Amino acid sequence: MAKEALAKEAAIREVVIARGHVINGKLTEIQLDEALDVLRMTHP
Repeated sequence: MAKEALAKEAAIREVVIARGHVINGKLTEIQLDEALDVLRMTHP
């Protein structure tokens, strides 16, 4: 997804949503926001 986002000059969040991962129930928007939270990625 990161490669696709880079190629399309889009945000990773947009690519995940466009691929249907939120709509089909694989994850919620809250889970997506938590997974993409930069502060959570860089702090223990």
